[in-house]
Amino acid sequence: MLNRSPAADRGPERADVANLRDQLANRRDELANVRDRISDVRDEATIAARGGDVTASLESDAAADRRSQASAIRDQNATERVLDLLGLKPESDATDLDVERSLAADHGPERDRADVRGDSGQDRDGAASSRGSTAQERDKAANLRDQLANRRDELANVRDRVSDVCEEATISARSDDLAASVESDAAADRRDEASESRDRDATERDRSANIQDRSADRRDREAHQRDQAAMRRDRIADDADAAIIAEAGSAAAGGGDAGEARQVARVVRRDAASDRRRSEQDRVVAADQRHTARQTRDKSAEGRTGAGLDRDASAEERAASADERQLSGLDREDSAADRAEAVALRDAASVDTLTGVYLRGPGMMELAREISRARRTKQPLTLAFIDIDGLKSVNDAQGHAAGDRLLAQVATSLQNNLRPYDLIFRYGGDEFICALAGLNPDEADARLANVRDELAHEQEHKSFTAGLAVLEPSESLLDLLGRADDALYRQRGIVTNT
Repeated sequence: MLNRSPAADRGPERADVANLRDQLANRRDELANVRDRISDVRDEATIAARGGDVTASLESDAAADRRSQASAIRDQNATERVLDLLGLKPESDATDLDVERSLAADHGPERDRADVRGDSGQDRDGAASSRGSTAQERDKAANLRDQLANRRDELANVRDRVSDVCEEATISARSDDLAASVESDAAADRRDEASESRDRDATERDRSANIQDRSADRRDREAHQRDQAAMRRDRIADDADAAIIAEAGSAAAGGGDAGEARQVARVVRRDAASDRRRSEQDRVVAADQRHTARQTRDKSAEGRTGAGLDRDASAEERAASADERQLSGLDREDSAADRAEAVALRDAASVDTLTGVYLRGPGMMELAREISRARRTKQPLTLAFIDIDGLKSVNDAQGHAAGDRLLAQVATSLQNNLRPYDLIFRYGGDEFICALAGLNPDEADARLANVRDELAHEQEHKSFTAGLAVLEPSESLLDLLGRADDALYRQRGIVTNT
């Protein structure tokens, strides 16, 4: 354990953590590249959408002007035909009327009726031609709207793909962040465990060294006590020898006593020598124990040094892990911002900027979902086909800005009085579709009555006509729309006749 360096133990773990950080950095670079591509796609899509919106707006305005001119011509021709048939003319055309009367007097009644029929036929031909031109203009406008809707659908698909790429990149980055963070935390935990183990080993060695030191002290004390005992015995033996020499004169008379004294002195000296040898052995053992204790303390110091290095490395790993978590948090914030932007772009591609409701294409897709939900839950679904009254006259009399305000006010009133989850989308120029889930026609008409009341309190007294249709079993979306459209035209006829 002494020969292995702590740095060698941490080498493989640091290499693994470094590899994980490199992989995480590479993945972040890839994520940054993906975000750059996303930004490029969004810029291109925004430019394309703006170009398409401007073109469609110009074409729609031009078509509306042409329709207005054609309508004015038709109204003028119809008025002139009625006046001709009645034999009347406006006061400003009194001279022409006198001329016609004089011509009628010269050529007779039959010539007059023939001229009237000819003029009427020409008027009918002109009106038919005007209607054909108007129909062509409407077809062109419808084609432009379809092209714009297709362009918006393509833009929505691009944004959906962008959102999917963002989510995949975010999920992958989160997985890598989580793996790197878990591995870094695991490495730090292993280092902490190794540091604690080394601390425990060092503490145990210190305890063992202390025991060995106490044992060596005890042996030193015992050796010292034996030395003192040997010295006392030596003094006893010396005293015995002195007594023997002092009593040499009486040795002849009592030799047995002198021999016993010498024997006692030899035994005492032998015991003293034995005590000295045991003291020397105890001192040698005590020295060995102290040497072992020093070695144990050296190992303990090395263990504590390694534990300190492990704690430093663990602190570095935890600091790096905290940095990684901070970067992961920033990445998550960027991902959340990307998602929010993707949602905003998707909403912008799906919502009519003038009215704030769905466009026709996204609205039709939502209507298909509503139909599927109604069939799955076996709940009624009432469709309202709404047409704004007098939008053309507002455009002709007050301009298209006033017509746009009327459209926006009607859409706002629908949103205010219908439920938040009711589907509303703009179907055409002055037409809206509302899908009212869970309501029968009477309940749906009551809600639309609230919308009419709100619009009636406006200064211009706005109104609309609505046709209602309830979803039938096995009925398609187009069939449901067709029945609601037919109901609208029937309702329009009733309103006109009344």
